[in-house]
Amino acid sequence: MRGTISQRGKNSWQLKYDLPRENGIRRQRYATVTGTYKDAQRELTRLFGAVDAGTHVDPSNMTLAEYLRSWLDGAAKVSPKTLERYDELATRQVAPHLGALELQKLRPEHVEQWHGPLLKTGLAPRTVGHAHRLLALVLKYAVENGTLARNVAAIRKPPAAEAREVEILTAGQIAEVRTKLAGHTL
Repeated sequence: MRGTISQRGKNSWQLKYDLPRENGIRRQRYATVTGTYKDAQRELTRLFGAVDAGTHVDPSNMTLAEYLRSWLDGAAKVSPKTLERYDELATRQVAPHLGALELQKLRPEHVEQWHGPLLKTGLAPRTVGHAHRLLALVLKYAVENGTLARNVAAIRKPPAAEAREVEILTAGQIAEVRTKLAGHTL
């Protein structure tokens, strides 16, 4: 594998590196690094390591909202009711807050900072957890398909749901409810 570093500006470096050949065709990628020459060398070494480990992903400008929508449109192994709930979570909780970010620039701190505004709007921690799990599921799919190198939602945990004790009705309360509901469709 080969790579070169060329200076573009005072503190800007262009990296050019090869990927493994595909069907005998040479594949090259470029990256820009701001900083010192040593920073450029470190980034080129990191890119070589990612290529060797099979975790290198080609750059993409696709936003999280676009990827989420394409995932929802292609989710064939999900029941219609589950898909409806996923769509609701994506539309109301994920896309308005994280949708504009480029998928490959999504970081664990974005996910962690996303929980706060959701909780401040009055959502229950359990609902925020459902939205978090949807995001983790979509990002897991992106990792499996080679679009992402890692699932940042798996790194951060959703807020803990509060465990509340369920109130059990007594026999007398059950009888009272039954008499009040007599003749009702319930």
